[in-house]
Amino acid sequence: MRAWAPALFAVFATGASGVTAADSLPPAKFQCSDISIIVHYRDLGSDGIAKTAVIDLPEGRSLRLPIAISGSGARYSDGTSSFWEHQGSATFEILGESWADCPLVK
Repeated sequence: MRAWAPALFAVFATGASGVTAADSLPPAKFQCSDISIIVHYRDLGSDGIAKTAVIDLPEGRSLRLPIAISGSGARYSDGTSSFWEHQGSATFEILGESWADCPLVK
């Protein structure tokens, strides 16, 4: 089991954080073997693409990843951690841990 990931908790920021419905998309939940990972898409551009992905971490922490170049799908990375989603499946590399083939939970 990963040291920080027995479970990830979703905290959807609203109101006080300045995030409005027009600035974000609904959160997405991905199931990665032993954990669920919640991703919030923020900073929508005029093209409807989120410029930032916020990944919930334990203890109320979160990881903000800016959009990155991707040949296909949506990829977000800060150069150390990354999140890539393509056709309802995601790959995560977070704080030295990685998960692949994580399906979107509907």
